[in-house]
Amino acid sequence: MTIDARVKELSIVISKSLTNTAPKCHPRRDPRHSLLSHIQDEIRLKTWLRRRRQITRDPALKAEINRRRGL
Repeated sequence: MTIDARVKELSIVISKSLTNTAPKCHPRRDPRHSLLSHIQDEIRLKTWLRRRRQITRDPALKAEINRRRGL
């Protein structure tokens, strides 16, 4: 056999073994869905405040973020 035929055969064997051993995809379990809605709202607000602070560098936003940090 030629080298090209051997390389092709090896590629097929590797491809088949990857297909057989690769784990199947499972739907991701998102733990955030189990949080209460008011907690999710608080997380969204803190994320929004943090992003706004990074853009504007407003000291009032930093103070608000720090106030909400312990909540």
